[in-house]
Amino acid sequence: MKMLGKVAKVVNLSFAPADAHAHLLRENNLLIAWIKAIAIVCGLLAIPVIAICYAKRKTIRAKLRKRLTA
Repeated sequence: MKMLGKVAKVVNLSFAPADAHAHLLRENNLLIAWIKAIAIVCGLLAIPVIAICYAKRKTIRAKLRKRLTA
């Protein structure tokens, strides 16, 4: 991190103050936490759906064949 600061000073780049950077990191961490939570919930909901489809795969195939041939 110190190296990036030195490079920014050499190239005359402006960078955000510490509080703005902390706010950005907080928003980023919150967004990542929500994405992880939604992914976990979707994964947990997908398990029973996959199990039901696996258990009833013969009837699903029969219904699909009936629709495709009709």
